[in-house]
Amino acid sequence: MGFRPAEVDVGTHVWGTVVPLCFTLWNDGPTALEIAAVETSCGCTAVTAVDQLVGTVVEPGHSVAIEAQWDLQSAPGPKGATITIRCASGEKFRAHAVAKVRGTWEISPESLNFGEIALDGAHQEPVEEMFSFTSDADSLVGEPEPDASWLRCVTAKRGPAQTEVLVVVVTDRLPPGRQEALIRLRTTSPIAPSGLVRVSAVGRQDLVCTPSQLFLQGDEARVVRVTDVGGGACELVVMESSNPAVLATLQQGGKLSIRNTAGQPLTESVTVRIKDDRGRRGRILVSTF
Repeated sequence: MGFRPAEVDVGTHVWGTVVPLCFTLWNDGPTALEIAAVETSCGCTAVTAVDQLVGTVVEPGHSVAIEAQWDLQSAPGPKGATITIRCASGEKFRAHAVAKVRGTWEISPESLNFGEIALDGAHQEPVEEMFSFTSDADSLVGEPEPDASWLRCVTAKRGPAQTEVLVVVVTDRLPPGRQEALIRLRTTSPIAPSGLVRVSAVGRQDLVCTPSQLFLQGDEARVVRVTDVGGGACELVVMESSNPAVLATLQQGGKLSIRNTAGQPLTESVTVRIKDDRGRRGRILVSTF
């Protein structure tokens, strides 16, 4: 008793294709089978006439056709779907379909890992990586859209089917510690109108500032604790702000008091750079509102 065949391979299809499925459930046993329920493994598979199938009795030596519509949706790669028939007597029979979904556009690679990036302010080579958007049928709409201020994207057309995207880390805006961001691309495809590239980086500095990002409202003052990477005390000798309106004042115990003396939002974020008596550096990113 069961489906023959129990699995079918429907081949390769472009995403968004709806593939018809048809399985045959055979009863080779000595007693009749009554279908009590029809279940699918995902919402992308719709079995035809479920209400008519439920309650159907399959006599010994007979069969019943199970038809369905399988929406392959917009995720490229291997895909599978399962239809389960539950009988009133407790038996369960499963039929499985497999397919390979091919997209009309491709992003490669889909993730970028910049690793550790020094934030000590020393001159260094540009921190950048690249990915490509390739399609014979679709094109990009507008510019790539990173959701983090420490990323910048530049596009270059490399032919009718390929666009390269240069991703640059704006190190002055990269906070310390592990950071993650997404770059969204909009396309002309009605099936898959957007794509994502995941980006990660680790900002490294010799002095640890807690917190490393401040949000100042009005002329309020916030306190930042500064230590070395091991949590030890340090003696600060340099405190420089990229905007004179944001004032950093040294306090006892390795702490800084930072205040927006303008008392109103500044047009850009501010960076406060610090250095201790051993030449170790750190920075605090300040936003005002």
